[in-house]
Amino acid sequence: MEETPKTDADLVLAIAGGDREALGALYDRLGPSLASAASRFGLASDVREDILHDLFLEVWSHAYEYDPERGNVLTWLVVRLRSRCLDHLRRRNLHAHLVTRNQERLRPRDPTPPGTAAVERSRLRSAVAQLDDDLRQVIWMAYFEGASTRDIAEALEIPRGTVKSRLSRARAALGKTLAAGGGA
Repeated sequence: MEETPKTDADLVLAIAGGDREALGALYDRLGPSLASAASRFGLASDVREDILHDLFLEVWSHAYEYDPERGNVLTWLVVRLRSRCLDHLRRRNLHAHLVTRNQERLRPRDPTPPGTAAVERSRLRSAVAQLDDDLRQVIWMAYFEGASTRDIAEALEIPRGTVKSRLSRARAALGKTLAAGGGA
């Protein structure tokens, strides 16, 4: 059996060649330092573990991209780790912002001035407010904020297919409610 490469760069080179044991050795060697770096972002331990796992999957498939001229292996991995942590925080913060903004918009407001258009808007808002939270969220984002299914999926961290099925269910429910004269 071959001896494990001595340096981190040697391990990455071996990983690029398909050596799974080198991946394990690199994880054993740098995993604790990377976990410590991830903890500085204030993420929950399960999220940190997922990010670290994904990082090493990325190392497995992109080890050939490592360039020792640009820095050592730990630096290369910390940059990738930092990017993943910041992406997670951005998604989480965007999701929290959109949920808060939608909750504020769906709170009952002062009565709308009389008039046909105002009455219809009031009926529609009331019908939307009666939807289940998951349906109300996607309808609001799609039709009142103009978000695409991709944007909604990213903000809510759900698959695009789920967004589309929720939109379909929400439209059907709104159609029934409005056709029955409800929502007011």
